[in-house]
Amino acid sequence: MKISVLMPTYNDAKYVGKSIESVLSQREVDVELIIVNDGSTDETEKIVLSYNDGRIKYIKQENKGQLDALLNGSKFITGDFVCLFHSDDLLTDEFAFKRNATTILEKNLDGVYSDYVKINEKDEETGVLRVYKDFGEKALKKLIHLNGANVIGDHFFVKKEVFFRYIVKNYIIWNQPYWFKIKDGKIHLLRLSYISQPWYKYRVYSENYARSEVGKFVASNGVIRTIVELSKFYKIHFAGFRYIHKLPTNLVVHHSEIGYEQYRRQVYNLIKKIFKNYGVSSKSSIYYEALLNFYRRKSNVKLEIEDKLIKEAPLLFGKDVNIFYNMLLSNNLPRLYKLLLETAFKGGFEIVVNKEYEKKINLILKFLSLSVPVSKKGGY
Repeated sequence: MKISVLMPTYNDAKYVGKSIESVLSQREVDVELIIVNDGSTDETEKIVLSYNDGRIKYIKQENKGQLDALLNGSKFITGDFVCLFHSDDLLTDEFAFKRNATTILEKNLDGVYSDYVKINEKDEETGVLRVYKDFGEKALKKLIHLNGANVIGDHFFVKKEVFFRYIVKNYIIWNQPYWFKIKDGKIHLLRLSYISQPWYKYRVYSENYARSEVGKFVASNGVIRTIVELSKFYKIHFAGFRYIHKLPTNLVVHHSEIGYEQYRRQVYNLIKKIFKNYGVSSKSSIYYEALLNFYRRKSNVKLEIEDKLIKEAPLLFGKDVNIFYNMLLSNNLPRLYKLLLETAFKGGFEIVVNKEYEKKINLILKFLSLSVPVSKKGGY
């Protein structure tokens, strides 16, 4: 059995050596460690290159974010199984990969997941991060129940074919949970199983990327997109959202259809909760304010967009959220993105485009998490 380990890294010189050794110490499996240096400015590269081991593949790129690094690294995968491993984390023991792969094969699964052992800067275990054990539709409901937080974690361990069929598009390209996809108006779930023995040690410390402003922006971007998508399938069956996390998941119900205004109200309330969970102020970004206003207010604006404006606009995906973040900071948004956010700032609206640009405008709207009705010019 061969395990391909994707390890994106950025300025992790303090821990990357320990992470490399933890992966290379795995026994009774072949390991392929694909390290993608996402433009580090510290001694990360020096440390990685100090390991003279043929199992390591090293790729260096300019700083584009973790998801772009994963996409780049995926080109070099040759293993039977693929897992995501952060460059400041550790494995629980030397047989973690063997156990995971064996369980997948014996039970004919797509992948496995487990609780996380938390560690600090000194590698000391500080507790256990519990994941949701009941996989399936219950996990989807729990996802909404917890305002879009990934209830089983991001660190996947799956078969290679599953990685390329599901995870590349869902997790890497669109920055959404890897374990389901929406296609042809239906939700498709992976065959995953919870295993009781943790295999992953997750480092929690003050310098975690997830705690930085850009880290919070990246994480909340994916969570909001997930909520916008899942709210088309599930509705929260009560009036108030104040105590949503304390209420039973059976109040999240599947629906065959939902009114557009009801849908917008649900998304608005969930986005407010997401901002609170991530400790961000809606006033801190024109993007945050535009999102809230779009789902909160109703307007009669019908925006007819010129072909030239759509044609010149770059396509951004979830993996490009770092680029989008920097565009916002530098007030350098492409004209179409700026127009869409300015219009959303005033409330909900509709869009009219020529048929040939319908697909592209829908992709841009998906990136922005704006569920805008789009119609074709001339009504054809």
